[in-house]
Amino acid sequence: MQNVTIPKESIGFIGFAAVGGREEASGPLGEKFDFIDGTDRFGQPTWEQAEAQMCRSALRFALKKADLGAEEISLLAAGDLENQCVATSWGLSSFGIPYLGLYGACSTLTEGLMAVSAFLAAGAGERGAVVTSSHNAAAERQFRTPLEYGAQRPGSAQWTATAA
Repeated sequence: MQNVTIPKESIGFIGFAAVGGREEASGPLGEKFDFIDGTDRFGQPTWEQAEAQMCRSALRFALKKADLGAEEISLLAAGDLENQCVATSWGLSSFGIPYLGLYGACSTLTEGLMAVSAFLAAGAGERGAVVTSSHNAAAERQFRTPLEYGAQRPGSAQWTATAA
């Protein structure tokens, strides 16, 4: 990798993407998603594998829109709501991009943008990527009441998105 110093003022977005589940499709931003899966499974047998697939899809869409290959990305910062960031680390490992795992829950996207920007501004690479994800069913099982338990959800309960 060539050591390239990037002036702070030149750091910006060159591609972005979003994939989501059925609830996200019905929301006010539903038509803005690059891909919606109405089953929330993204062709996978488990919720965790579905979230990993969402991560892969979001990064593939963003790279395609930016007309870049994975080999042109110097650093990937990514995170999710599962233990050990299993969805992002497993889902994105096939890209072969140096990976910085983040666990900031709702702040993961902003944390990732700040971290990648700092690395790039310091000359640690030419291009970076940030991926963040959550899957409602995986997050509910881990942080709230397991879906399998069948508890009634109070109207004031939070709702975790199924999106990347």
